[in-house]
Amino acid sequence: MRVTCSRTFSRLLIGVGPLLRGALLCCWALVWVNSAVAAGRIFSVQEIEAVKERWVGLEVTVEGRWSSYDDQSVRLRNCTLNFKAVQPLPALTRRTGNLEVTGILQKAGEKRYEVLVERVRESATDLDHFEDLKRASQRSSANDWYRLADWAAQRGAFYRDNELIKAAQDCRKRGFVVERTRLPPKDPVAVMKLADRAAELNLGTMLQWELRHEAFWLRRESLQRDPEPQAEQQWLEDLVRELPGALNPLSPDEPEFRQRYLTDPYKVYAAATEPERRKIHRVLWSQLTLKTIERGVLADRSNGFEIAHQIDERVPEFHPRAEELRDASLAAQATQVEHLSKAEAIALSAGFHERKQPQQGDAVIESWLRLREKKLLPEDIEGAMHHAQLYTELLNRPEVTRKLLLKLGTAHPEHPDLALKLEQMGYRRLGKQWITQAEFTASVDTRFEQALREGRVEVGMKSGLVLKSLGQPTGATRVSAGEQVHEIWSYQTPGADRPLQIFLVRRWVEKEGTVVGVDQLDGLMR
Repeated sequence: MRVTCSRTFSRLLIGVGPLLRGALLCCWALVWVNSAVAAGRIFSVQEIEAVKERWVGLEVTVEGRWSSYDDQSVRLRNCTLNFKAVQPLPALTRRTGNLEVTGILQKAGEKRYEVLVERVRESATDLDHFEDLKRASQRSSANDWYRLADWAAQRGAFYRDNELIKAAQDCRKRGFVVERTRLPPKDPVAVMKLADRAAELNLGTMLQWELRHEAFWLRRESLQRDPEPQAEQQWLEDLVRELPGALNPLSPDEPEFRQRYLTDPYKVYAAATEPERRKIHRVLWSQLTLKTIERGVLADRSNGFEIAHQIDERVPEFHPRAEELRDASLAAQATQVEHLSKAEAIALSAGFHERKQPQQGDAVIESWLRLREKKLLPEDIEGAMHHAQLYTELLNRPEVTRKLLLKLGTAHPEHPDLALKLEQMGYRRLGKQWITQAEFTASVDTRFEQALREGRVEVGMKSGLVLKSLGQPTGATRVSAGEQVHEIWSYQTPGADRPLQIFLVRRWVEKEGTVVGVDQLDGLMR
């Protein structure tokens, strides 16, 4: 067709003027070039559908999979062009495969196009062509693999060919492996870019996490060599954004898992499941977070409670470390706390409560009380009683008050104010010990019953039981001292050098006295 058009065009040039002849030559040159380009190029079905209007009147070659074929026409899959034979077409040697159909593209009506087929050539299938390209790319760069993957993916999507789609994904993986093996050593930026590439290539979340984890470890090693607060904060923010689970506390904490990971991070991470990797992200984040928090501890540990509170809020899995800081802070502030007045200690405690740190506030009071207790003199019983009461007043811990008063009562069993206080609390004295009413009743009843059977008198007996056991005394002496009445009952026993003496004490308001001593000359002084 191009030869025929040339002869016609030559005759036309003979009968026109010079200016028009020049314009026609320019147009002819442009048409000839376009025709040459079209004739030398093989269009895929996708390509010819996009540019068919530009190639009307020119020879084109369209390549694709055929859906029907006879000696008069050809149909290519997913193609709107009609292919009509100019002369009978040869029979095909294969039942499946691709064809290259060459002919003149022309309009057949509004929005309808057809190709007058001049020749047909059988070509390799897409998979065969893919394998040829793949063999040629065995030693090429990663970009060669990616280009091959793009070709296979486009063809696979166009023809809904799952084999080609899978082949494209395999190519991407091959290219990715080449790219990964050529990474610069210990370059976190390059590793992170490769992770982004894995996301672009849809190579799976786990692979992306593994690369990002590697990049964060490389950055962490750099920060360990050269700590810089702003860079550390950026690292923490990036980790939260890139690796999920970093803000989820380990509950409960798994110190063995943490230690195993920190000992061999790359190996443990590579073998970890998705839930385990989320835990590892938390381990990474919490380790550096703890370090940045502890960096704020003052040399004198005076802000230990505040730092401990931050640890419990941000990395609660490190609560034991927070407790260590609280203990250290109390020890460091002990020399300051012991000099505070009661009002000052209460004010300091209130400051902690206002900052929503009640445990720290109570710890200040407890530390102040313990230090104050050490300063109490042994003979200051009233001071010790008041101090014990402060545990209830300031800390609402009556059990500590009770414990201290019982201990004090054992040391000073006959102190009247202390005895009265313990009796009001429901305790009874048995010898030098203060016990509950139930314990007292069980113990005294058993002991007194035994004494009555044997005709004896036990300390703690009431005067009525003494009379029941020994009868009326042969002599009695009574002495008043304050609110108490002291009595000495004497029993003359035949053959004895001196009478048995029973020492009793009672208050004025009481009808019966209580035995406080038997045959003891100093009993009256007790």
